[in-house]
Amino acid sequence: MFKLPSKPLKKLNNVVEKRSVFFILAGLEANCDCFESLGDELSNHGVQVYALEYSKEVPVDSIQSVAAFYLNLIEQEISQINTDCFNLAGYSFGGLISIEICRQVEIDQRLRIQNLIIIESSHTFFRLGVHSNSKRFGINIPNRDIFLDQKIYTGTLAIYFSFMVGQMGQKFRFELYKYLNERKIKDLDEAIDLAFGYVNGDQDQQEKKEYLKILMQKSNAGLVYTYDQNHKIKSPVSLIKTKELFYKDLNLEFVDKDGVKKKFDFDSENYDLKKILDKKNLLKIFIVERGNHFNFMYESIEQLTDIILNLVLNFTKSKI
Repeated sequence: MFKLPSKPLKKLNNVVEKRSVFFILAGLEANCDCFESLGDELSNHGVQVYALEYSKEVPVDSIQSVAAFYLNLIEQEISQINTDCFNLAGYSFGGLISIEICRQVEIDQRLRIQNLIIIESSHTFFRLGVHSNSKRFGINIPNRDIFLDQKIYTGTLAIYFSFMVGQMGQKFRFELYKYLNERKIKDLDEAIDLAFGYVNGDQDQQEKKEYLKILMQKSNAGLVYTYDQNHKIKSPVSLIKTKELFYKDLNLEFVDKDGVKKKFDFDSENYDLKKILDKKNLLKIFIVERGNHFNFMYESIEQLTDIILNLVLNFTKSKI
């Protein structure tokens, strides 16, 4: 998780006779290492897979500028293989960016998205998650710049830092949050320095500090992003979720693998993907049997491969 990619785009496989082109946007952790085995599986079916990752050159100021940056890379890449259409997937935080890319593609009209695949995400997923975590610290994050208030950005920093050092317990997060807020902090860099000093880690922390700063800056862009609902998405959209939901963010019906119609009966106040679709029947929902938000790519690679093939090639190896 702590490897900052050197380039924003890389191939996850090499396909000579391409039947389809597929781009995957990384989650908040910046790289697409977790999808390498998926790339191997899809190469057997002529699906060329590219990873869109978060290197130093990717903007951090807004979701719109991040999307425009990646879209330029996509256009350059597919122009070399003489096509104007592609499949796009976004995992977790990348799902939010992929929706904005889709909006920009449809407005510009030079390219076409065959399938927009949102994996464990939505257009409000990230904001909901950060708000949910931060409420545990007794703070409420408004929809504005998270760096304007020390109590807000140190709460978010405590969450990310705990994952980075392998201290996932709420007790560690709260104690770090309290430690940071007992001090006057002038900026984000000083807050990050204090966090690393708190755990007395190894001396050379520069790469990890840079990585953590990018996470915080991406968080800021994600928290203030609002999808322009004046533009309804016209491309086919698919939502891939695990049975073990990361957040209670769905109030949608789906058909399980046995053909039984079911419904996620959760509060949809912060989530309604249907609002940004031109037609509600454009949305397909797939439920992955095993794993959770953080590891289902490893545990359910065969089922995930089947779902992707079903969408991009209209072909299925086994029953979904």
